[in-house]
Amino acid sequence: MTTKTDKEARSLTVTLESIDAFLNFMKSNGAETGTIRTYRAYLRSFLNFLPEGKRVSKGSLRRWLNAMRKKSVNDKAVKSRISTVNRYLLFNHMDALCLYSQQRRSVENDLTEMSREEYLRLLQTAWNQGKVRNYLIVKTLCVTGIGVSDLARITVNDVNAGKIEVGTGFDKNVVSFPMSLRREMQNYAQHENLTGNDLLLITMNGTPLTDRTILQIMRCLAGRAGVRKKIATPRHLRLLYRKTHNEIQNLINAQAEQMYENLLESELSSVRSSREPV
Repeated sequence: MTTKTDKEARSLTVTLESIDAFLNFMKSNGAETGTIRTYRAYLRSFLNFLPEGKRVSKGSLRRWLNAMRKKSVNDKAVKSRISTVNRYLLFNHMDALCLYSQQRRSVENDLTEMSREEYLRLLQTAWNQGKVRNYLIVKTLCVTGIGVSDLARITVNDVNAGKIEVGTGFDKNVVSFPMSLRREMQNYAQHENLTGNDLLLITMNGTPLTDRTILQIMRCLAGRAGVRKKIATPRHLRLLYRKTHNEIQNLINAQAEQMYENLLESELSSVRSSREPV
C-alpha cells in the first residue's frame, strides 16, 4: 500500500524561489543570459500549468507533456522544454521524476562540472606526452571560452594580432588571447614553421580540426589523466572558463563595493571632524 508520505517523497512543490535558485546556479556555472531567459520562461510556463498546490509528479509531468502535444508544439520545442524541466528536477535532487532516461543522462553530464584540478591534469598530461597541439587545444578552449568552430579558424596572423573575431551580425565579438597563451602559440607556430594565414591547430593529416576530432583528443587525454571522460568535452571547458570569470568578477565587485564604503566612511569622518553641526 502506497501512503501519502510515499507519494509526497516522489513529488516536488515548484515555487518561484526554487526556480530563481536554479537559475542562479546555472548562471554561476556559465549559462549565457539568453539561456537563463529561456529557462525562466519555460519554468514559469510549467509552474502556471501545474494545479493548485504546484506539486509536480510523474502524473502531472505526463499531463503537461500531453498538453503540449495537443497544442501542436513542435518536437524541437517540446524537447527543449523537457530538457529545462529535467535540469530543474535534477538540481532539486528529484532524479526519479525526469522524463526520458537518455536525455536525463545528457542533462546530468551538463550539470556535472569540471574542476580546475581536472583541467590542469588534462594540460599536464598533454604536456608530458610532448603533444603541444593538444595542450594548446585544451588551454585555448578554457582560457578564452572560444567555440570549437572558431578555435579551428585561428591563424598565425590572429595569434600575432592577439585576437580573433567571432560570430556574425549582432553576435559579432572579439576574443583576445592572454599574453602567456599568445607566447605559447607563437612558439608553437615557429616550431611548426607556420606563418601568415596558416591555421595554427590542424589534424595530423593537415586538415582543419572538427568537433569530433577535438572530442576524441580530449577523451584520450582524460583516460591518461584520470579525469572523468563524460566531462572531457569542449563544452565543459567553456563552462569552467565562464565560472572562473564570474567568480573573479564577483570578487572584484565585492572589493569595489568595500572600497566605496571605506571612501564614504572616510568622507563622513572628515566632514564631521571639521565642525559640530548647528
